[in-house]
Amino acid sequence: MVDNIGRNDPCPCGSGKKYKKCCLSKEREGRTPAPLDQSVPQEPMALSPQTSEDAQDGPWERFEAGEYEDQIAIYLAQLKSGSLDEDFAFEMVSRIHPQARKRGEYARFAELVECLKREQPRLYSSDIGYYNLFLIENEISQGRAEKLPELVSAYAEIPHRHIDTFFRVIYLLMYHGHTEPLIAAMTRAWPKVFTSSEIMPWGVEEFRVILTQLLIFDYVDRTKDPEADDPVLRKTLQPFSEMSPEWLEQIVRHLSRQEGRAWNVSDFEVEMDGDQRNEQLFLLSFDFLSELRWSESIPFSKGEVGRSQLLDYLLCEEHVEEIDEGIAILYPRQDPLDCFLGQLFDRQPGLHLQEKQPK
Repeated sequence: MVDNIGRNDPCPCGSGKKYKKCCLSKEREGRTPAPLDQSVPQEPMALSPQTSEDAQDGPWERFEAGEYEDQIAIYLAQLKSGSLDEDFAFEMVSRIHPQARKRGEYARFAELVECLKREQPRLYSSDIGYYNLFLIENEISQGRAEKLPELVSAYAEIPHRHIDTFFRVIYLLMYHGHTEPLIAAMTRAWPKVFTSSEIMPWGVEEFRVILTQLLIFDYVDRTKDPEADDPVLRKTLQPFSEMSPEWLEQIVRHLSRQEGRAWNVSDFEVEMDGDQRNEQLFLLSFDFLSELRWSESIPFSKGEVGRSQLLDYLLCEEHVEEIDEGIAILYPRQDPLDCFLGQLFDRQPGLHLQEKQPK
C-alpha cells in the first residue's frame, strides 16, 4: 500500500503532513544501501534531482533551529530569492501557522500566504487546498466570515486535487454553521466530483449525501411551512438527490416538528426486524436533530456532525451483535463504544482518493 502513495499525498501515519515531508524520508533512512563491488570501477555519480533539495538543507536547518521571528525572516528571504520549491514552501508555512495562531497574528500570517501567492503563484497553487484551510481556520478563530466565500470557492475549481482537505473544510464549516458559502462551493464542485475517476466511489456518495442534507436543512430553516412536495425543494435537490419522495417527506416532517411523535423504548424491541429497527433509529436521529435546532438553537449542520456519528455507532456491527444477544439498542456498552471511538479518532487522512497506480 505504501509503495502506491504519491509524494504529495497526506502521510498515512496521520501526522497531517505530506508523505514526502514525513514518513518517506524516514523510510529512505531505514533502507541500507547495498555495498559497492570494489572490483568494478565505479562511474562518476551523476547529479540527481535531489541536488536542488540538498542545496536548501542549510536554510532549512536554520529554519528548523530558529525561533518564530527567525523562521519568518528565513521564509521571506527564501521566497524573494526564488529558491523555494513547493515542498519547502508548504513545510515552512505549515510550521509558522500554529505559532501565528497562538500569538493571534492572523493578519500577519495571511500576509505571509499572500506573499507566496504574489511572488510564487505556481507554488501557492500547488498546495492551495492546505493554504486556504489554514486561512479558513484563522477566519473562524476570529469569529469572522467575510473571506469564507472566496476561500471555500477555490475547492470548487479542482475538487479532485484537494478532496480530502475539502472534506475537512466541509465538516469544519458545518460545525460552525457557515453553510451558505459551503453550499455554493459544493454545488459548483458537484459535476467535477461526480465525474472524477480519482475520488473513491464512497467519497462521491458521501459528498452527495452531505450536499443533499445541507440543501434540505437550508430549505427547512428558510421556509415558514416546509413541505416535501414543494416544487422549489424538488427542483433544488433534483441534480443531487436519489432520495425517494417517501423518505424526503419523512425527513422534512421530522426536521420541522410536524410529526410530533412520542418515542418509547418499546419502539426499538430486540425482536424487531433489522430493517425496521434501522428505520426507526434513522427517524429518531432526525428528531434529535430537530430538538437541537428548535429547542437549543444549534444549527442543523452542527447537529448533523454529531447525529451522523451517533447513528453510525448505533448501527455499527459490534453494537448490533450485542443487540442480537438481548441488549437494548439505545443503551451503549463500553467495549463496542470504545472500539467505535477508537476507529473514529484513528481515521487516517487520504481516504477519499483512489489508490494511485505505480508507474
